Amino acid sequence: MRPNLLGATTRWLTGTLLLALPLGGLVGIGACSEEPIAVDTSNLNEWAIEHYIAQANSPDTVVARVDGDPITLLDVALCRRSFPALSETECVHKLADEHWLREQAEDSDLENPRIPFARRAAVAAALVRERVERTVEVTDAELDAFIQEPTVAVAFNRPELRRVVHLLVEGNSPASAELAARIRAEGDFGGGGTGGFQQVARRYREEAGQAGLRLRVESFVIQEHNDPPDITQTTIVVQPFADGAFAIEPGEISQPVATAFGYHIISVLEVFPAEQLSTEDARALARLELLSRRRTASTGQLIMDAQERYPTVLVEENLEFLRSEGDLIRRQSESIRTQASER
Repeated sequence: MRPNLLGATTRWLTGTLLLALPLGGLVGIGACSEEPIAVDTSNLNEWAIEHYIAQANSPDTVVARVDGDPITLLDVALCRRSFPALSETECVHKLADEHWLREQAEDSDLENPRIPFARRAAVAAALVRERVERTVEVTDAELDAFIQEPTVAVAFNRPELRRVVHLLVEGNSPASAELAARIRAEGDFGGGGTGGFQQVARRYREEAGQAGLRLRVESFVIQEHNDPPDITQTTIVVQPFADGAFAIEPGEISQPVATAFGYHIISVLEVFPAEQLSTEDARALARLELLSRRRTASTGQLIMDAQERYPTVLVEENLEFLRSEGDLIRRQSESIRTQASER
């Protein structure tokens, strides 16, 4: 059986839809929380594209079959050109998933002439719109329950966030405490900016090393409490650190704060005030998010049902040929992009 590539499938599917067909609605199909793969071919002229395909070694080589239909090296080359983030093997699986969706489309009497890569993707996209976008719904009761989940609610009632910089003297020994106190008393932090902290660390790094201690300077965004957890990609810190950071004003330099990691000298670079969306806006955004999650799940189920209904990919021995030629294709692609940009 072929491996489960649901995550990869939803990623390429979203990108395929945006490349192949204009879609209505506020939420795309598939994993809407992920950015679709954006392919900029504006710097590739027709000569470069034709040269790329023509130079593919043995373009008619069959690398896999799905229900008897071949997937050729040329198909993979076209896929790689449109989706450079995918490997050759991932493109094989992507094309196989398109085949399953296309077979489903035929059973649904959707238009399906035997045509090249881009149209096959469009037909697959039409099936997903028909089976997923138009069928997935969210009731008011489901929305009310979803918006009360802690990890969802925090997105609509965001607490105050702070961007901080800190200099850490690692370790909890008396030597660490003494050095941290001296750095705080003597160091010129230049107004509390990251550059000032790095300059202080460079000044004391040799001395710290001779004492067997390490200094570290980092900058990140934190919230005061991590319960409930924040979903805005802040850094989770221990509570003594957060307490120290929220006890000072921007530009101030804290006294050394002791944690299990050592002694921190902290400064606040920027404060992001708390935000609370209106009930109307919060429900609208929550509905989009819940629809996105359900569409992703439905898309995956659609593909898994198709996998069970139709024969799986029969990978032939010359898939190894694809792998061996993969570097050649990649080099040709890079070379052509370079040549095209210079023309």
